[in-house]
Amino acid sequence: MKGEKKRMKKALAILFALALLVGCRAKTEPVATNTPATAAPSQETVAPAESVDEPEAEVEAAPVEEKDWEEMTRDELIAKASALPAASGSIVRGSTTDVDVYMLNGWTNSSSNADIKELIHGGLGGYSTIVWTQDGRFIVNPISVEEFTTADNADGSKTFTFKIYKDLVYNDGTAISAKDYVFTNLLGFSSEFQELEGFNTGAEMYPGGEEYSAGESNRLPGFRLIDDYTFSVTLVAEELPNHYELASTAVGPLPLQVIAPGCDVKDDGVGTYIDGPWSVDLIRETLLNEQTGYAYNPKVTSGAYQFDSYDLSTKTAILSANPKFLSTHDGYKPQIEKIILKKTVSATQLEELEAGEVDLLDGNATGSEIEKGLTLVDNGKADYFNYPRNGFGHITFKCDIGPTQFAEVRKALIYSLDREEFAMLFAKGYAEVVDGYYGLSSPEYQYSKDEMESLITHYTYNLEKAEESLVSGGWTLGEDGSAYTSGVRYKKLDDGTLMPLIIEWLSSENNEVSDHITTLLLPAAESIGIKINKTQVDFATLLTHLYRDGVEPFYHMFNLAVGFTEANEYWYVFSSEEEYLDQWNSTNIIDEELESTAKGMKSIPADDWESWVDSWVKMQVRWNELVPMIPLYSNDYHDFFNLKLKGYDVSPTWDWAHSIIRCYIG
Repeated sequence: MKGEKKRMKKALAILFALALLVGCRAKTEPVATNTPATAAPSQETVAPAESVDEPEAEVEAAPVEEKDWEEMTRDELIAKASALPAASGSIVRGSTTDVDVYMLNGWTNSSSNADIKELIHGGLGGYSTIVWTQDGRFIVNPISVEEFTTADNADGSKTFTFKIYKDLVYNDGTAISAKDYVFTNLLGFSSEFQELEGFNTGAEMYPGGEEYSAGESNRLPGFRLIDDYTFSVTLVAEELPNHYELASTAVGPLPLQVIAPGCDVKDDGVGTYIDGPWSVDLIRETLLNEQTGYAYNPKVTSGAYQFDSYDLSTKTAILSANPKFLSTHDGYKPQIEKIILKKTVSATQLEELEAGEVDLLDGNATGSEIEKGLTLVDNGKADYFNYPRNGFGHITFKCDIGPTQFAEVRKALIYSLDREEFAMLFAKGYAEVVDGYYGLSSPEYQYSKDEMESLITHYTYNLEKAEESLVSGGWTLGEDGSAYTSGVRYKKLDDGTLMPLIIEWLSSENNEVSDHITTLLLPAAESIGIKINKTQVDFATLLTHLYRDGVEPFYHMFNLAVGFTEANEYWYVFSSEEEYLDQWNSTNIIDEELESTAKGMKSIPADDWESWVDSWVKMQVRWNELVPMIPLYSNDYHDFFNLKLKGYDVSPTWDWAHSIIRCYIG
């Protein structure tokens, strides 16, 4: 199930700019290990004053004291990065998740694409105004931001002003200006972008955003252009206080003249706007042209790596080191010249690693994969890194259609599945069953585990309780409306019609999780009157139906996995507002208590950990009662890699795409 993450639209609630750049992935806890690169101690030769016959005395200079990156100036960070060896060699990263065609977010795609976008655009790294650190913090980027100030406004809004450095350039050498940063939002929030079926949600966080997004105004007052290198972002009063306030101002640059040639970004004192031949047709050509469109073929970028090519037939993408990249926030730039992202098959990918056909397999979750990989390690043919998952595997229900709209059916299904047996079959001891919307490494869970465990229901395999739940929900009739005796159960709805207890399940192909669900759940469910029809499709098609992108609602059940993000904005995940249904709220669960609790978390200050956890536990308890998903497992991830890959260091919140920029070939 690795790679099957929730839709990469995290920046909906942080900032759509980041959704355009990268689907930020799950990351939060470990301490960064910063080892600044310093030159070897220099040696100075001194000739004696009296005699030239004496050998020269070597005097060793005092070693330079190593600094933590947070103690270093920008010049020192860039010097540290520049002192690293020139990028060379290559690694092949294998994944069972397809690389999709979209290299710019705004459209549905897989976690493999999110990794690519993290590397070529920056996401919460690169030249974004706000970056994510290895020890789990949002900070102002010392490489891109020269000055940063905040101001509380009389109307309750808050303005964040960024002055960027003048030496930032794209990979082709083109200078980056404040206009490129502002353009990212003008594009992403625009009604024109929406006409191309791009996601343009989240604008309501900024003054004038809703009017701009709806096409009612061409001005975006929430983003102001002050001069060529200075711009500001304002959050509306309704969004404040905000637990992720700083992250909500994160934005990275997109090349204005590549995506909107002939256009300019201006500010006449009311708000920023795009001046020139701006139109849907213009960006349809520059973004979605099959050969040159920036969404498929972004050649001008600012991240640590740049996009070289993508082969649709083999699902293979190639990236190379960006020669113009200055440094990460902690003083690194690529030491590996090429990264090849390759499609692999779970059954044979460890053999490919052993043969040297792939060099990195991250996020291995199944017991069979892990055991094969550890055998390679024991035989000296690979190395590995393991870490608890910041996420969980699950069965997702659509809570607005069919039988799964009823909590009694969802509870009957969770009671009908032996999740302990499932976890053992799937992960062979490298996973635990969870009972809420969290992963084993979620810091809130680690902090409140004992309290939460005492408050929630632990749904163990129990067909008697499953049947009791169905009876209490009114599933007591047969097909002819008489009392149920056997076969499929029916329920009389308020309009007098009978609804059969038939659940349509959409699964991805070649999926071990699906195989175990088929074995364990389907016969148990059938024995108590639930019929489950299984349909298998490729993963991209599954996402299309999960998010109902241009398709009619039909399927009730999907098996997936979720990786939590840097900013877990539960107030969108459990929102009843239409723009979030089928998207952030992929289950379409609508519950006043759950939504109210999640919304209340938004205003908790970032430094009030106790209040945050208290609300988090309350939210989990209600979620556990509603069961909009069946949590299957939260596992111990294992990344296996070629011995030549050095410096690899990952965690639940710092994945391979972050680590690889800091790695080298040994």
